[in-house]
Parts: sequence; structure tokens; C-alpha cells
Amino acid sequence: MSCPWNSTSRPRADGGHTAIGTQGISAATDSTGSSSSLRRVTGRHAVIRGMMIAVAAFGLSTLCGCSLFVLAGKMIWGDPVVPSDFRLRTGVNLAKEKKKLLVVCTTPESIKAELPSLQLDLTEAIHRNLRRHDVPVVDSDRVANWIDESGGFFADLTELAEQFDPDYIAQIEVERLTFREENSPAMYRGRANGSVYVYEVVREGDTRRTFQVFVKEFRVEYPRHYPVSADQMSLKVFQRRFLDELSGTLSRMFYDYRPGEDI
Repeated sequence: MSCPWNSTSRPRADGGHTAIGTQGISAATDSTGSSSSLRRVTGRHAVIRGMMIAVAAFGLSTLCGCSLFVLAGKMIWGDPVVPSDFRLRTGVNLAKEKKKLLVVCTTPESIKAELPSLQLDLTEAIHRNLRRHDVPVVDSDRVANWIDESGGFFADLTELAEQFDPDYIAQIEVERLTFREENSPAMYRGRANGSVYVYEVVREGDTRRTFQVFVKEFRVEYPRHYPVSADQMSLKVFQRRFLDELSGTLSRMFYDYRPGEDI
């Protein structure tokens, strides 16, 4: 007697037998093997596909890594802070260290004759910018009144140092200033150049001494690309805009800022 699970035939309902045979067994085995092979192939494809994605991502990050990191940083923290020229040169952060700055602007007689109020207007504009960025300053009206009472000039910076007791004195000399495009009087383009000198005030008892710690030339042109037609605005309005540009450039020498924040 043979065991039914080892037989090569199985009973039918009509009493006969259906042969399974070795071919049926082989077919079943092949079907099971094919499924296993398919799973292995599919698994290998998934691994390869994942590796390709990883390589592509690595390549992209290598090619664009700096840009991506910069972009991410700007999204989180904003534009990077640009250190002031004064801090880079001296290591002193006027705003954080609460160092008081006295600003005085001077112009040659040729500019005074055309624009008698320029010195005061430029000084006040610079003061507004500095105060807005937490730089302590000596009141410009007090300085202007004292200079007027002294005959309109001062012989030595030590006079200013002893009178107002600042930590630093910034002397801004505007050497040249024009508002019209060369050879085109109907077009406006402002140009100014000069130098900025900064002196540290050293206290020695009741006396004050000054030592130069910073000097920088400046050259400002506005607008940079195309001049402005005189038909578009009056000369007085253009002069005011150029004064804003000039005072902004000079002010940023003394405080850290983010690009475009004052535009």
C-alpha cells in the first residue's frame, strides 16, 4: 500500500485517478523559483536605483553645494552682515562699544559759494544714519554753533576734543562736487570725491590729544548707469537725492550693515 502524499496520481470524483507526474512537479518548482528570482532581480534594481539617486544627489551637492548652503543661510538668517571699513581697519565697533563719534564736514570755498549749506546738510544726514544704527554721536547742532561762534572754523582738532570730549573725531573733506553730466547740462549725474580722516581722542588728565587711526578716500557717482534728464525732476530734488546717496556711503564706513538695507 502506498501513502497518498507520495503517489504520482490523485483520485477523481468518478473513481479514476489524475496523474500529476514529474512534469507537474517540475512546473510547480519552476514557478516558485521564478518568483524568487523575480524578487531578487527587483530587489537588485531597487538597490541600484537608490545608489544612482544617491550619486546624483551627491554630485548636485558637490557642484552647487556652496550656492545651496548660501541660499539656505540667507533664507534662515538673511543677508550676511558687512563689517564697516572703520571696524576692519581699527577693530573698534562704535555701536557695540558705545564709542562717541564727532563728525565734521568741510568743503572748499568754490563749493561753499554754490552750496553754502552743504556742510551742515551733509553732517546732519550722516548723523541721522549713524543714530539709526546705534552709533553714539555728538549733536551736530552743538558742533555747528560752536564753530560759528569761533569764527566759522577751528584751528586744531584738539579744540573740538576738549570742547566735546568725544572718543573719535571724523573729519570728512569733500574736495569736488558736481551735479550735471559732463558736456550735457540738461542731464543730471552727481559726482563727489574726497577723503575721510578719523582721529582717536586720548585723555591725559584735563587735556586731550588726537591721533590719526583711519583714512580712506571716497568717490561717489549717482546714478551709476544712466543720467537723469532735467525734464524728469528739478535740480533741487536731484541734489537732495544725491546728498542721500553721498551721506549713506560715508555713514556706512562707521557701522556694520546688510547689503541693500539702506536702499
